[in-house]
Amino acid sequence: METKEIYALAEKYSNKAAAALEKYQETGLARYYRESCKAEELGEALRLAAVARDDHMALVHLRGELANLANLAERCKENPDLADALRDAVLSTARMHGIWR
Repeated sequence: METKEIYALAEKYSNKAAAALEKYQETGLARYYRESCKAEELGEALRLAAVARDDHMALVHLRGELANLANLAERCKENPDLADALRDAVLSTARMHGIWR
């Protein structure tokens, strides 16, 4: 599931919670209050899942970049002329992730 789809589903549950809370206020039936609480909890859990998905995707991307840097470092053993390329790749990756200025 894409992040925007997860957020859309979370919004759906938030709307469901608001509707159930309105019914509770109109009728006073505890069933609507429980429904509202449950839907709000599901919406919040989905929002947290969306954030976790984004973090996970960023880490997967970072692992791929690290593998590329490690490969370039390994190739530097055989060809020392690649050291400048490795330095540039490390710096650009660090800048891209906001680690270095």
